Amino acid sequence: MDTEAAGTCDTAPDGAPSGSPVRGPATITASQTISNVVYNGNHTDDLVRVYGAHVIFNHVTFTGTGTGSSGHSVEVKRGGSVEIHNSLFNGRPIEDTIQFGGPNGDQHANRSVVRCSTIASFPGEDHADFKVSQPGAQVDFVDNRFTTVAPGRTIQNDGSVGIQKFVRNAGLTDVLFEHTNNGTLSGSTIGELYLYDAKDWLVQANVLNKVGHGVSSGDRVPTGIYYRNNTFPTGRFEFYGGSCWATGNTPTLTDCTVGSPSWYPRG
Repeated sequence: MDTEAAGTCDTAPDGAPSGSPVRGPATITASQTISNVVYNGNHTDDLVRVYGAHVIFNHVTFTGTGTGSSGHSVEVKRGGSVEIHNSLFNGRPIEDTIQFGGPNGDQHANRSVVRCSTIASFPGEDHADFKVSQPGAQVDFVDNRFTTVAPGRTIQNDGSVGIQKFVRNAGLTDVLFEHTNNGTLSGSTIGELYLYDAKDWLVQANVLNKVGHGVSSGDRVPTGIYYRNNTFPTGRFEFYGGSCWATGNTPTLTDCTVGSPSWYPRG
């Protein structure tokens, strides 16, 4: 499936239909497809864990309340990967709505897709949190709706070596890309975007209220960022060093080199 191509999401409401069976917290270690199911219940750590398997969720509702000091609605680790389609997150996890990866053998692997889903949860931290992945891992968020504001960030990446692509998502309020390379952010309306120590990202066709390209101290600078056909309010592009290229933006980004970087387009 080409996750970047424009497509039509399922017209049925996101999540499990009325009358679907309810399951409690689960750790899933066998590859399978799960459809028309509600995961619910109090959880002291994670509601659903995907470890070492590729699991497809379609029209699934992830709800419930995290009661411990850590936990997520969905956690993907230990070589796991997921596809989540037409689903609904509306739980109250202590940490994040969904977390990918982690250190010490906990890394996620291969390709994951979250598409055509509604993220309406109330996490204690972030909606989507990316930790360390296995080399070559990729996560695509495509055509999703974030309808609640996380107290942390909508998207938090503070060290994953994997690749992420975020395409046509609605409701992105606060996005951080840090120590991550070769990603794509396109076709979205975004409140605040921050790039720290990021490299070779394509930021394309977005409406951005604020961009922090690096930090005011002048360290943690991003390099090779390509801003293409975006719209910014005047004075809301904050350049603190590093390198960037730009074409077709409104207004013109005078801190960036005109044209495209050598890595564009990618194969």
